[in-house]
Amino acid sequence: MFLNGDAIHRVVRDAKVVDSIERYLREEDMRRAEQQRAQYLADFQNAKGSLIALRAFEQKYRGDDPDQLIEQLADVKRELQLQEYRERYAQVNSTSSMLAFIEDYRDNDPDGKVPGVRRRLDAELQRQRDLEAAETKRKEAEELQSQLAEIERDIIWCKRRTQAARQVIAREEEIGRISGFVNKRLMREAGEQIVACEENNPKRFAEYQRRGGRKSYAQLQ
Repeated sequence: MFLNGDAIHRVVRDAKVVDSIERYLREEDMRRAEQQRAQYLADFQNAKGSLIALRAFEQKYRGDDPDQLIEQLADVKRELQLQEYRERYAQVNSTSSMLAFIEDYRDNDPDGKVPGVRRRLDAELQRQRDLEAAETKRKEAEELQSQLAEIERDIIWCKRRTQAARQVIAREEEIGRISGFVNKRLMREAGEQIVACEENNPKRFAEYQRRGGRKSYAQLQ
């Protein structure tokens, strides 16, 4: 195959272009690798500062840890875990924090704090149950007093209505004695009121006593 000058020039030029591209790609790969390694080492240093950063490092580099830096963090991790454990114990001041502490450290309790926290939790739960029981008892007592007061009002009202009805009957009887005429409708209504109250009040008073009412029937005026 014969190549003239122009063809040779193009071949040389194309070869130089390809070489430049390959060199650029190699350099770019090297720069990227250097950046990744710099980030890897920076993340390693940051991982020593907190458990959050350390766990993030473990998660990020667990499958790609060329210098085995995760293993080098083992002692730091233990120290940070112990520090977190003690900080959390110092902040245990609610049932939720007690439950979380017990759950997280039941199988890893370096200072033996879990049993004491469990006792505190039991005492706190009992205290809350006692408070709830006392509140329930208070509400029940209030409700009972309200019901007893309602029965007292019903009995007193009926007594007063009965007294008023008897006065109506007596007045109508006096009118009838004088005039010979009485208001039968008014007499009947008054009589119905007396009968209804005489039937109802004994039942209501029996209920009142059954619920613990202390007043006598005569005292309900």
